[in-house]
Amino acid sequence: MSFRAYIAAEVQRLASPEAQQAIGNLLALSPLVIGDLIDEFWRARNADIRAGIVFVIAQFGDETALEFFISALDDVHDQTWMNALDGLVNIGSPAVIKRLTTFMVSINPDDIRGAWTMEAIEQISHALS
Repeated sequence: MSFRAYIAAEVQRLASPEAQQAIGNLLALSPLVIGDLIDEFWRARNADIRAGIVFVIAQFGDETALEFFISALDDVHDQTWMNALDGLVNIGSPAVIKRLTTFMVSINPDDIRGAWTMEAIEQISHALS
């Protein structure tokens, strides 16, 4: 089994009762697999798989995923965009605050993501001070 096939198999397990084991296996890999996980995210149609992929990438706290997380904020599945916000908080840089501020301007004022985004910005700002 190739390395990419292993990643794809573990990603599929994110929608199964073995999801926690799959998360652990994916987290045991290097952050260098983030690109492969992002590719799997864009192919996935299952909401649990998409949320699980974002969760795993978020745990790495790697700034290379910043734009991916911003894109994932538009996912219709609540857990997916919530995991993306967690990933952005884990990165916690001034660049994240800038991108989240821009995101806030782009959404409807009644959108629940606005309140969550403000909280994320506050958490990052507090951690940076």
